[in-house]
Amino acid sequence: MKKLLAAVAAVLLLLAAGCQNSQEKEIPPLPESYSANINLTYGNSSMGAVFTQSAPGTYGVDVIEPDILDPISFSYEGEKTVTEFDGITLGEENASIPQKDACSMLIEALAQVYSGSATESPPNNGTITYSGVIDGGSFTLTRSSQSGNWIEFTVNDSELDILFSNFN
Repeated sequence: MKKLLAAVAAVLLLLAAGCQNSQEKEIPPLPESYSANINLTYGNSSMGAVFTQSAPGTYGVDVIEPDILDPISFSYEGEKTVTEFDGITLGEENASIPQKDACSMLIEALAQVYSGSATESPPNNGTITYSGVIDGGSFTLTRSSQSGNWIEFTVNDSELDILFSNFN
């Protein structure tokens, strides 16, 4: 009888532990494709844009503010970067724009995150933080552990801060 009670108690304990784990929320995978508004501050300049990831390694940036930069867009695919001004493709020698460099740092950090080479922190206060080193310095990239959406990207050495919002 004692053995039967011990076995029943063990089964109930296992069931209780299993139920507790099933109530924990699973962390969403890294987003594969999305579009989000970004608010970029790079040194003394700032920019608002729509940042699109159609697949890891393939990105687009459409500037929406300030108005003077509104006709500019950047597209990134692997190592290739294309800058357009009002539909006209600019050569690399004519495309030295600080905001493009800032977006390139974000894309370099995303490449590290998606390849698994960035350091990932355990979930804390609803966020997951990735860190590493890119050409511009040490970075942190934070996303929500509930929605999986990116929240903020920072490169302190380069005075770069990007805030994400309005994910689609």
